[in-house]
Amino acid sequence: MSSPPLTTILNDILSPSLYTTYESLTSTLNPSELRTLSMNLVTSLTKPPHSDTLPNIPHDNLATLTACLSQIGNSLTDGSDNALRRKIYQLYIDSGSFSLAGEVLSSLRVDPSLPAYTFTPSEVLDLNVTSAECYLEDGDAISAEVFVSKAASVVADAPEGNTEVLRFRSTQARVLDAQRKFLQASEFYYLLSQSTHPSVHPPDLLLLLGKACTTAVLGKSCTRRSKILALLSSDERLPRLSSIPGYESHPSTVIRMHRLELLDTADVSAFHASLEDHQKARLADGRTVLERAVMEHNVVALERVYTSVSLKQVGEVLQVKGGASSAVKVVAGMIKGGAVNGRIDQVKGIVVFGEGEREGKVREERIGRDCMGCNDIENRIRGEREGK
Repeated sequence: MSSPPLTTILNDILSPSLYTTYESLTSTLNPSELRTLSMNLVTSLTKPPHSDTLPNIPHDNLATLTACLSQIGNSLTDGSDNALRRKIYQLYIDSGSFSLAGEVLSSLRVDPSLPAYTFTPSEVLDLNVTSAECYLEDGDAISAEVFVSKAASVVADAPEGNTEVLRFRSTQARVLDAQRKFLQASEFYYLLSQSTHPSVHPPDLLLLLGKACTTAVLGKSCTRRSKILALLSSDERLPRLSSIPGYESHPSTVIRMHRLELLDTADVSAFHASLEDHQKARLADGRTVLERAVMEHNVVALERVYTSVSLKQVGEVLQVKGGASSAVKVVAGMIKGGAVNGRIDQVKGIVVFGEGEREGKVREERIGRDCMGCNDIENRIRGEREGK
């Protein structure tokens, strides 16, 4: 038989006043009574007839039920608290409240000593990956990374061919992508695009290849990106991306970047339209990620074409505001970072490419000659001493 407080709450379960009712009742109860009330409420809501009302519960009342679950601790042994958490999770998913759904799902109780709370490694992996996916839906890459890290600690215990393992790797790539670690994301996407798992269909593999291309183009200019672009441009599937909406310009962009051809804004306008919101974000200097990537690519392309070039011309090619003065900052940063070899002669207003490398070789040769000269002097002194 239900206690009066429990009956009151159950009668108000669909009412907007549920929170007020719950707060007023619980404020008069001691901790033990509150825990008992919460346990009875959870148990009642997972069984007919009250379980049938859950799909109709107002969104705001779900937070009250979550608060109720937090009062229980480890008191239940039948798994009804986890059953209610799963139902609340699904209701949040249905309403588009993905972060709240992830929060509830990640609070599922795991206790290997009780059958109702025992999970296999694959199930634990699924819980963490699903939680990460929820946060990613709301653009919360930081919280998603927390659950990817938790999933990483159990992925080795799950069977390699398990679907959850593939989802884990895909979520890893998405987190790296969302954090703008584009080259790492590209490598993960490309690896996934080569999967032979029967659950992954060929069209999905092609989309993963497209994501690998997107993130490779957005990555910072360096040897690592050059290797990834070479890998992608040699993939026989690449031309097929041109028939997929949103990826029509990817094959040509990847190939032209791999060949170090100069690109302008018009060349990548279609590519920009295919980007997700986080990939269109502006950086601290006001440029978009794509603008920075194309600009750095063009500096490397200029290095291939010219031994020296005026800063004014560099500014025109890079299409940067401020012309030569802005070009100096861009090129200087890339020289400092090792993306290009060269030096800037601000007196003459030119960039001399490759000279940094040549100067290094000359310096090494000079040091070598100096060392040989020192050896000759040392040998001569030793010979004179022995002659005495």
